[in-house]
Amino acid sequence: MMDASQKQDLRFSRLLKLPMYLWSIVFVFVALLYVIGLSFLSRGEIMGVTGEVTLSNYARLASPDYVKVLLQSLKLAALTTAICIVVGYPFGYLMARLSPVARSVVMLLIIVPFWTNALIRIYGWRILLMGNGPINTLLMNLGLIQEPLKLLYTDGAVLGMVYALIPFMILPTFTTVDKLDFSVVEAARDLGASPLHAFFTVTVPLTLPGLMAGCVLVFIPSMGLFFLNDLLGGSKSVLAGGLIQQLINSRDLPMAAALSVLGRIDEALLSDVRLKGAALRETLAAARGVRRVTGLGLMLGVETEKPAADVVRRCMERGVLALTAKDKVRLLPALNIPFELLEEAAQIIKGVIEE
Repeated sequence: MMDASQKQDLRFSRLLKLPMYLWSIVFVFVALLYVIGLSFLSRGEIMGVTGEVTLSNYARLASPDYVKVLLQSLKLAALTTAICIVVGYPFGYLMARLSPVARSVVMLLIIVPFWTNALIRIYGWRILLMGNGPINTLLMNLGLIQEPLKLLYTDGAVLGMVYALIPFMILPTFTTVDKLDFSVVEAARDLGASPLHAFFTVTVPLTLPGLMAGCVLVFIPSMGLFFLNDLLGGSKSVLAGGLIQQLINSRDLPMAAALSVLGRIDEALLSDVRLKGAALRETLAAARGVRRVTGLGLMLGVETEKPAADVVRRCMERGVLALTAKDKVRLLPALNIPFELLEEAAQIIKGVIEE
């Protein structure tokens, strides 16, 4: 039983949480329900919508024009995420290895640009990339080029995306590396592993949660930052966010809502895969006899002290679908499988390894 002071503390904590709950309900839950409901209505001439319920908006998403826009958005988001990984992961790793003073300075340099509006910063990039901008002027003065390079209205939107979103890759990576027990890496070195081999077999797998979080934080926003593409890439390619804006301007609100719902579904799937993958990785890594767990998302591989073929055979006998690949036990999940079954399969694999 709680005493009077504990009850008072509990009531006070609930009171402090009340603004967060109200904000989430009004501006997230209610707004999302409004968009979902709007996507099932028909376009109207006066108010923008009519009361007629229809699925035609979702059927139109399968048309070639919309599919092309979605594929372009996915391509740009994937390219942006890949570049952010290549640049942001080493940056976050090295940042975590700095002294506390140097780390604070670098952290400040990463955060300070957020104090300026993103639109102003992107206009700064426009000035740099213009035909008569500083970059072309410098290259021409050095004699490296004879005429200005066309840097604007090309695939320069990727550069703007990377500049705007790379902190969201650096910071999660820095957090996981900072918490990493480097005695494990030193143990790998003592056992004869080269620095490069220890990095890819020990450091990278242990910091994958931060890397996955960074990928989600970069990939999802890059699908909707249409103003970056408009300012740096021009109008030759339309992204999902820009298409939604065009639909709103043309007062086709139901179609814009349907496209938004599709984007929210993609985001939910990405977040769901990341969370489920982290839970499965934790379950498998806790098994005795497991050397390491590799892979991303739900596609995980387990290196065990036992022969992988024996582990797979015993798992198959227990009804768990797995296979052997490069001496690893690989779980074969699917997005339509309930997570409870995946967790049960991971527990079975863990039990087989510990036998």
